Amino acid sequence: MAKPKPNDTEAVSLFPFLSILACLIGVLTFIITGVAISQMDQSEDIAAIERTEKYDPLMAQLEADKAELKRLQAQRNAQQVLDEQIKQAQAKIKQAKQRIAQLADREKTIKQAESIRLEITKVNSQIETVKPKLDELSKKVQADEVELNKRIEAGRPAGTIVRPSGSGVGLKPNFVECDKQHLILFTGGKQTLIPYAKITQSPPFLALLERVAKQEKRRVVFLLRPEGVRTYNAASRVAREKQCRYGKIPVPGEGPLDLSMFD
Repeated sequence: MAKPKPNDTEAVSLFPFLSILACLIGVLTFIITGVAISQMDQSEDIAAIERTEKYDPLMAQLEADKAELKRLQAQRNAQQVLDEQIKQAQAKIKQAKQRIAQLADREKTIKQAESIRLEITKVNSQIETVKPKLDELSKKVQADEVELNKRIEAGRPAGTIVRPSGSGVGLKPNFVECDKQHLILFTGGKQTLIPYAKITQSPPFLALLERVAKQEKRRVVFLLRPEGVRTYNAASRVAREKQCRYGKIPVPGEGPLDLSMFD
């Protein structure tokens, strides 16, 4: 086979240009990558710087707030202690006021007792002054009573003899005199005077009626004076209410009663 003929013209080679172009592209790629990376680091640094710049004041403010919180807590504790002291002081003041009031009352009572004691002393002194006069007056009254009794005895009318009446046999009478203003009970040798206004509530009279009502053989005998009808009506009405058996004997005159015929 025949060999080709060598070309006498020089051939143009593109290899160096392509290599340069490829290198240029690679360099540009590295540059762009480096620039991008540098920009990324710079933004992060800026953000970190900004955070650092914000962090420091925040930390300073936090420390200041902590210090203020401690101060406020200490102030609150001190206020609580002060409040407790105030409460204790108020309680002591209240106790002191009560004590003062008690002392004032005691002092007032002492003054009143002293005033009463002085008044009693004054009254005793007056009594001692008046006592001789009272003794003298009492003796005079006794003498006047003796003289009056003598005069009464001298001028007293003859006794009125009360005679038994009726058909009762074996009855035991309890005498009650009826005059204008009184009931007079004859019990146990004594005479009990009961005003007209107290007839319905007189314990001795009511007791007599109840006692007679319980004993079959006993009777209440009303001794009726001429002016004692009203008194008799009131007394007999009470006797009927108590279911007490009773009778009456008219007594003329105003002299003392003689009940000897019933003995």
